[in-house]
Amino acid sequence: SAGTGFIGGTNGVQLQFSNNAPPSVVADNGQQSFPVIVQAQNQGEQSVAASNATITLEGFSYEAFNKSQGDLVKPPAENIPANRQTPDGDTIDAAPVFTEFPDFNYVNNVQAGYETAMIARMCYEYGSTTSSELCIRDDMLTADSDTPCAVSGNRQTSSSGAPVRITGVEQEVSTSDRTLLSFTVQNQGSGQASETGTTCDPGQGERTAGNVVVQFSGLSGVTEFDCRGHEELGPRRYRLRMSQNDLQQGDSFTCDLTIPEENRNNREEPFNVELSYLYETSTSKTLTVRNNPE
Repeated sequence: SAGTGFIGGTNGVQLQFSNNAPPSVVADNGQQSFPVIVQAQNQGEQSVAASNATITLEGFSYEAFNKSQGDLVKPPAENIPANRQTPDGDTIDAAPVFTEFPDFNYVNNVQAGYETAMIARMCYEYGSTTSSELCIRDDMLTADSDTPCAVSGNRQTSSSGAPVRITGVEQEVSTSDRTLLSFTVQNQGSGQASETGTTCDPGQGERTAGNVVVQFSGLSGVTEFDCRGHEELGPRRYRLRMSQNDLQQGDSFTCDLTIPEENRNNREEPFNVELSYLYETSTSKTLTVRNNPE
């Protein structure tokens, strides 16, 4: 059966503002300087390189806080580690990473207090790994009580913790030397996925929403591999074109595998499927600006 060496879960990096950074209430007229500190906590199983992530502050007038637009975008302060599992099966939670945006100061004068939103948005490269097994028989069409598995039916899977991951694998017999594998991919997190290989930089154009890159490994007995209707990027590597709505509901793709006679005997052959994508998550806080006469 498929391995269970993953922690699992449906989250990636989660954001929140540090306590009192920013404060809930700030003074006007440039009388109160404060930092904004964004805490990033990885709740999944893939680490995030700081060079592959961007944190952006938005939702407010940056000029009013004595900032330029460029001051509101930076990478995390350091690489964001992933949760780990010990050989005994215990989970070691990753330490959070704190990224500071210093010296905010509301410089305008307000006659009456008003509220403004502050949103921290993070775009980062992420992914998941799913382990499963392919059922192979001497003759893929012939049922044999001595075989260890059934060619047609749902396959057992184990997936690493991540927001977008494979949630189901189904095998179906095709011919005596071919079989079909169908995979369900689902965004189970609260953010949005877009195509890896593009950019998190908000100044570099729109990202391609919903596209996920899939890479297969293992399956050494398979000589031909074709994931129908999806762009092939390299050996057993494909770009899956999926809309955000389809990903939220769970979208499927199918691959046609050819196993020549010399590679067929009654067995289960393990394989891994790696998904890669950009993911975007956010957090927000309401700031109240109050008139504070000098």
